[in-house]
Amino acid sequence: MTPQSVQLRGGRVAFWLLALPPVGGIELSVSLPVQVETALCGQEIRRPINSTLRFNQSYDTTVTGQRAAALVKWLEDHGTELVAVPLWAALCGPAEDRSQYRAAAWVAMSGDYCRAEVFTGTLPAWVTPDDSVAPLVFGTLENRSVDDPDGGVSEFAVEHVERSEPGLAVAIRPFTEPVGPVVSAGGAPALSLCPFLLDGRSVRESVSEEIDREEIGFGREPEEHRDRPGVRELQVAAVATSRTELARLLSFFCERSAAVPFWIPAPIEASAPALKLGDWLAYSTPGRAVEFGQVRSITAGVPVVFPERVPTADTFVSRLMLMRFRSDSLTVQQRDPRFASATLSLREVPAVEDHGGRTFVGEAAGAVQPRAWLYEIRSDVWVERMTSHDVPIPFEDQLWVPAPVTHGQIGSSVTGLRDGVRVQLGASVSELAMLTIARKAPARLGVRIIEATLGRSGVLFSETVFTGEMEAASLGGVTISITFRPWPVVSSLRLPRCRIQPGCNHAIYRPGCGLDPADWEFMATVSAPGAPGYPFTFGLAGLAGPETVTEANWFAGGWVEFGRDKISIRSSTAPSGGALTVTLARDPREFPESGASLKLFPGCDGRWETCGPKFDNALNFGGHPHIPTSNPSLVKLSPAVNGGKK
Repeated sequence: MTPQSVQLRGGRVAFWLLALPPVGGIELSVSLPVQVETALCGQEIRRPINSTLRFNQSYDTTVTGQRAAALVKWLEDHGTELVAVPLWAALCGPAEDRSQYRAAAWVAMSGDYCRAEVFTGTLPAWVTPDDSVAPLVFGTLENRSVDDPDGGVSEFAVEHVERSEPGLAVAIRPFTEPVGPVVSAGGAPALSLCPFLLDGRSVRESVSEEIDREEIGFGREPEEHRDRPGVRELQVAAVATSRTELARLLSFFCERSAAVPFWIPAPIEASAPALKLGDWLAYSTPGRAVEFGQVRSITAGVPVVFPERVPTADTFVSRLMLMRFRSDSLTVQQRDPRFASATLSLREVPAVEDHGGRTFVGEAAGAVQPRAWLYEIRSDVWVERMTSHDVPIPFEDQLWVPAPVTHGQIGSSVTGLRDGVRVQLGASVSELAMLTIARKAPARLGVRIIEATLGRSGVLFSETVFTGEMEAASLGGVTISITFRPWPVVSSLRLPRCRIQPGCNHAIYRPGCGLDPADWEFMATVSAPGAPGYPFTFGLAGLAGPETVTEANWFAGGWVEFGRDKISIRSSTAPSGGALTVTLARDPREFPESGASLKLFPGCDGRWETCGPKFDNALNFGGHPHIPTSNPSLVKLSPAVNGGKK
């Protein structure tokens, strides 16, 4: 172990270098976390939440003599320091092309691995063609024991887990992959064909079913319900016979993880189901690109494929399957620098059928744009901006830096107000949070939580989902937990049932307000249901009701009714020709089809300016629009003092 440092854009980073070569094979685990959401209609939505792979390496190495004693001493004296280990799967000669990997630092190692030097630009002068180079992965060592440190040869099982700031991450350049058929009627971009040779002899097949079971009463037989048929899952081996092929495999996984589907020819034809309309056939000929055609009709059990393909004697015909990775992690076994294998766990993306009887394989499935959470913590004029994403995000002319921060569920009261949220963050990432724990913060902490959808050029759109002030903070180990409320903590005290405040004390359409929802019922039909999941936006047409609506957000704060399902309206556009767009709080429990009818009820923000002009209900306004700044219903109590002599 030798101390090193490297100069990055944000400053110099100190670390320890472990460049002992592996003896035997290497197990490389990579992951790209994916956020999984399930809409109320049952549609599964998957969002990648990082942009670079995380590398974990496990292998055995040997160390002798004094180097073994020094290693044992280092493991005893150091625990959480940053350790850099070569990415052995990317090991190459100094003259070979290194463009497949982009890294903050590389290491050059002599042929006998007795000399190692970290570099960021040009190769060190002492490097010869017999030496090797590799990108560095920064993290920590999990195993801290050395076998037989007093003997001649000691063994050390390296378990290196990547833990570092985003600027130190190793990235893999994307490869150009062959494309498969276009499955969307809207002309969406075609999905890729898997470029790897899959070992059909290694295939393990299963069917995954999701069945809801619930015991009602004291009966022996539970109530069962299955929303959709079972989905095929495959486990099949992929082999890489060169360093470039392994980089391509890792890049392919990084670009898709468990979110983006891709096509594969069925590795085993015997277990493939009978062909049906809409299926795609793959024609695989050695030395040629995979061709494909779609089954347009079946006559006497014989499929008619368009475009027509005439297979040759050495052409393998199979069903083309749309798959995705079942998990957001992948394990690669490398037994030799020129040979690596990985078991791909795949899940078939089910077909989607429209109302015209046409079948589009996986049209509504796959990844959506990645999501990031942005956190702004403020105390007086002191502001900290951070994100839970793995790379910095430019937003609002500011740079939101990555940090270990997360939040729990945002609670909602029966009136629709958000009651509060608990934010957890690392003790070392927020100086304001540490000052609050020490009771030295300049003012009470405030927070703004923003939900942002990311694109290649930055934030596509964003929504502030919570703002509030701190109620309580606690420190547990290295984690600070802060509870925020959308109003000062004084509101949690016992207050009068009717407050003296500018806003109305009544809930719309409730006693006190006096409005009858039947008098404010609007009708419309769904013209553009879109895809299930966030941002829950629906296009409507044929708006009709008791009033002529010309303003945006006229229905915000109200609700829509899809049958018996009531859903809050977050925002609405200004109607034009009876057409408008509404953003709901969630998907309907039965996702609507185009042409479905619904009811809309406008909402109220409780202001005097809204009650009169919008609803003509000023006589029932339950607030005090001319209240002074000092609220008399929240008078500070003073202790009573009894005077006099006994």
